[in-house]
Amino acid sequence: MHLPEDDTPVPPSLPQRRNREEFDRIYARVYADLRRYAHAMHRSVPGNSDSVSLVHEAYLKLAMSGIQWEDRSHFIFIAGKAMRQILVDRARRELARKRGGGTTTISSDELEIPDARPVEQILEVHEALRRLRKLERRSARVVELRYFLGLEESEIAALLGISERTVRRIWQRAKLFLHQELCD
Repeated sequence: MHLPEDDTPVPPSLPQRRNREEFDRIYARVYADLRRYAHAMHRSVPGNSDSVSLVHEAYLKLAMSGIQWEDRSHFIFIAGKAMRQILVDRARRELARKRGGGTTTISSDELEIPDARPVEQILEVHEALRRLRKLERRSARVVELRYFLGLEESEIAALLGISERTVRRIWQRAKLFLHQELCD
């Protein structure tokens, strides 16, 4: 089963016991990486709670989903998507609860996003990423891995099975696209 390319939420369902044990083994092996990714998300997206709670909430979401994965890379994609969905859901709830807050700028590797409230930033980046995914799925994946999970070019290249040079080219194009989308 491939990771859905769209932003369809990870479905809640009870996995079989064998799948749950396998999930727990893989999760234990990648836990440190997931914490690092969650920490990178919190650096990229201000106004969020600690990274440990994000990883644990993602664990619960994934454990209940019953989604199958092909390998470690695929599992990391799924976990990253779950963490991003959690942040987007939190932002939507917060925005619905109150309209206001301070202004800030978020940046990642020279990707500047205009001033907005942190909750709105999450939703704006999420929507821009959805538009990018419709045009270039691989570019959207690079953005997810680089911007949200904080992976280095070499890590992204290994996960996607492409060269670091290709990752750099894709990242440059994606940054331009996102800058245009978020500055309009």
